[in-house]
Amino acid sequence: MKRTYRSSFGFYQYHRLLGTLKVQALHLVWIALMWPTLPLVAQQTYSASPETGITNFVTTPQPIRESTIEGTPFYHADFKPGDIMVDGEIVSHAAMRFDAYRNEIQVLAADRSRQSALLKRRNVSARIANEVFRIFPYEGAGGAVKMGYFIVRTSGSIKFLEKLQVTKRQSKQPATPYEKYRPSRYIWTHDFYICRENRNRANEVAIQVRLSKRSLLKMFPEKRDTLQYFVGIENLNLRHAEDVTNLIDHLNQLRTEK
Repeated sequence: MKRTYRSSFGFYQYHRLLGTLKVQALHLVWIALMWPTLPLVAQQTYSASPETGITNFVTTPQPIRESTIEGTPFYHADFKPGDIMVDGEIVSHAAMRFDAYRNEIQVLAADRSRQSALLKRRNVSARIANEVFRIFPYEGAGGAVKMGYFIVRTSGSIKFLEKLQVTKRQSKQPATPYEKYRPSRYIWTHDFYICRENRNRANEVAIQVRLSKRSLLKMFPEKRDTLQYFVGIENLNLRHAEDVTNLIDHLNQLRTEK
């Protein structure tokens, strides 16, 4: 009897082709699932220079996210009435809150069921409960320049800035019967920066400063004696942010009186 042999080359080629088609199909499914969120990701990009002709200030509305993590990433727990500003001019009113973990300003929809994020552009800022949040470049670890939101504590050309950051501590399962479960938790840090504004925004970089008399006076050597005298007569404690705000306000006043 004559035996017929099936080609092993054709058998393996068939299965390789089938595997390739499966991978391509999975890619198409991923694109179909991610496509609605791609515009949202694209709009979160920082813009280093002012932009004109802005007609849309927020990203695509999304459902309000609920968290099971201990603590909160929000500077205000609830949405607060506020103003959206472009180049310092009010262009819209909205209920907003600052998410320090995601570093974004969230804007509540009119029906209070969805939220958007304010576009991260240098000349777009928000006033929430009388505090102004604005994007600044700042010197990060290793001297790298990054971008992020700050609370602007002074209004003159020398800005005293507060940076709010939240990191997430991961949960930890007990390794022994004597240990307790540690849930995930949001951890807050407050850092302070000085930024000297000028006409060329590309040269503005906020520099971190320690809240101490020595560190602050060292940043302004040309006004050291004048500022030291002001600290003494006003009895300022430069370890407190409120007193540093008063000092920088006085410095800005001296600059305008020239």
